[in-house]
Amino acid sequence: MAKTAAKAVIRPAGPEDAGTILRLVRELAAYEGLLEQVRTRDSDLLRDGFGEDPYFQCLLAEVDGEAVGFALFFHNYSTFEGRPGLYLEDLYVAEKARARNLGRRFMARLAAICRSIGQAA
Repeated sequence: MAKTAAKAVIRPAGPEDAGTILRLVRELAAYEGLLEQVRTRDSDLLRDGFGEDPYFQCLLAEVDGEAVGFALFFHNYSTFEGRPGLYLEDLYVAEKARARNLGRRFMARLAAICRSIGQAA
């Protein structure tokens, strides 16, 4: 019997994902040779991303239920354009999942968010 292809999804992160986001942030930092600079704790992410007035939003990529990537972003405002925008702080896909077009899927999802707030993608 043939093995079925692993299912990949991109979904919004929730408060229960703070530890997973931190794990992925650390993976990104290690990839960039900057792991010693990470001071963030999962409690920081929980407070700042999932409180009453969040400072950021995050999308997670999962393959068969395992988080393998993230896109962390926040909204901004262009004084030159006179409209809202989006700033992508971090985009990371684990090496084992890089041949799955997840980076492209993250960017398409972010472009859709930009369009929904009135910013051309």
